[in-house]
Amino acid sequence: MRAGIAATIVTFAMSILTGCGGRSRPAPHLVERARPAMGSELRLTAWTADEVSALAAFDVVFAEFERLDALMSVWRPGSDVLRLNAAAGDRPVALQPDVIEVLTIARQVSEWTDGTFAVTFGALSDLWRFDHDQDNTIPDPAIVRQRLPLADYRGLEIDARAGTAFLRRKGMRVHLGGIGKGYAVDRAVALLRSRGKRLRRRQGAQVQGRRRVRHPLRGPQGRPRHARDAGDHGRTLRPGHGR
Repeated sequence: MRAGIAATIVTFAMSILTGCGGRSRPAPHLVERARPAMGSELRLTAWTADEVSALAAFDVVFAEFERLDALMSVWRPGSDVLRLNAAAGDRPVALQPDVIEVLTIARQVSEWTDGTFAVTFGALSDLWRFDHDQDNTIPDPAIVRQRLPLADYRGLEIDARAGTAFLRRKGMRVHLGGIGKGYAVDRAVALLRSRGKRLRRRQGAQVQGRRRVRHPLRGPQGRPRHARDAGDHGRTLRPGHGR
């Protein structure tokens, strides 16, 4: 899973531990680590007196991003997303629960935006090259029109009970992009909270060549809202690259 220029950031403040017995309390200090993750940079920061605990928590988060990337990547052989795309037009594919959940969210957002955000934009992704193969060329409009029917999100069928998904037409491809990163951030926050960490979170995707969606949506309570508010945590969704 890759993006042109992007940063996904999780920042949290850990509880400062008090020393035992006659020991003096360690002075709190900044602990920070960053690694490539999902084609972006994942940066974790803690203000803590317990660096060992912070680094252990960081390792848990990095491992979770790696696990989810292995499931949702369009670049890594054997990922659930690649298996789903390869079976387009042929058969439903059994997927991991995380992938079913992200696909369900992405398809709902596709419905909210009338396809402006399309989880099935993957059929067009090799025409507009936003990743490592970016060449700054504009595709032939005739080829775009020919491919558009393959980008219809309504061709994605999800059976949550069976744990399967199906792309109705050969050539269709899903691409989870930024919405997959947002899901990974939510998972990271849940893991850190389960370890008793107090959190402050920043997350974002700073991506070239994208604009904010201005399409009105309806939230779970039926209230109108914009794509910036879509989802539980106010992620900004961008059209064109499945963001």
